[in-house]
Amino acid sequence: MNEERTYGVEIEITGTRQFDTNLSAIARALTRAGIPTAAARYGSSDQPEGGKWKVLPDASCGPEIVSPPLRGKAGLDQISHVCQALQGAGAEVSSSCGLHVHHDAAGLTVQHMVAISALYAAHQQAINSILPASRRDNHFCLGLSPHHVDRRWQKGITANSNRHDAAQTMQVNRYSAVNWHALLRHGTVEFRQHNGTVESPAVRCWVLLTQCLIEAALTRKSPVDKLRQPTGRKHAGPLAQERELLADLFFVLSKVTKGDPDYGEMRKFYEARLLDLISTS
Repeated sequence: MNEERTYGVEIEITGTRQFDTNLSAIARALTRAGIPTAAARYGSSDQPEGGKWKVLPDASCGPEIVSPPLRGKAGLDQISHVCQALQGAGAEVSSSCGLHVHHDAAGLTVQHMVAISALYAAHQQAINSILPASRRDNHFCLGLSPHHVDRRWQKGITANSNRHDAAQTMQVNRYSAVNWHALLRHGTVEFRQHNGTVESPAVRCWVLLTQCLIEAALTRKSPVDKLRQPTGRKHAGPLAQERELLADLFFVLSKVTKGDPDYGEMRKFYEARLLDLISTS
C-alpha cells in the first residue's frame, strides 16, 4: 500500500437502531468508542478538524460518517474501529446509501487524470461484477466507458490543459463513478460507485482497490493508447466471463502490489463477493 498518499472515506447510513438519525448521539457514541467525532452541518469546513471524524446529514440517505485524512495501514485499522463501533450502535444501510473514497490528487497531472479514468473504464464491467445491481446503473455514480474517456480526451484535454479545466471537461457534474469535480473542492479524486456498508472488510478493500487503480494508472506510458479492453471468453457462461474479467483487473493491479498480503486478501474478498452476487442474482 502507498503509505504516502492520503485518503478518506464517506460512509452513508440510513440511521442506527440505538440513536435513529441523531447526529450528535452518533458522534458521541463513536467518541466513547475511542474515535474522536463531531456532529456538523452539511457544507461546514471541508476537512474534519484536529483529526476528528464527522457525522453530517446527507440528503440522499441519512447520516454520513466522514473521516479525516487517513494514511496507510494505520488508516485502514482506524476504519475497522469505526465500522465496529457503527455496528455496535446498530447502524443500518439501504440500497440508496453509498460508500465514497477520496484519494489525494497532489502531484497528479492531466495525463494521470485521464489514465486513471481510462483504466477504470477499461475494467468497468469487472468492477460492476463485484458491486450490487443498485450501483451498476445509478445516476449518483454513473459508470465509465472507454469510448467516453477517449472522446473526452480527444475533444479538448491536451498536455497543455490545466487540471481544473480537465476536471470540468471530463464530466458535467460530480455524479460519476470516478469524480474529478472533487479535485476542485477537496484536491482529491473520488470513487463513488461502492454500495453503502459498515462491514470493515468491504470498506478496507474498496480503499485498497481504488488506490491500486491510481498507482497502476500512473505507470502507464500513454493514458489511453493500447489499453487492452478485456472481454471475457467468448461462448463462456456468465460466471466464467465474470471471473476472467476480474482476473484481468487483478493482473493489471498486480504490477503495483509487490506481493503485499493486504492485496492478496483483497483479491480473495472480491472473488468470494463475485460468487455471492451471482448466486443471489
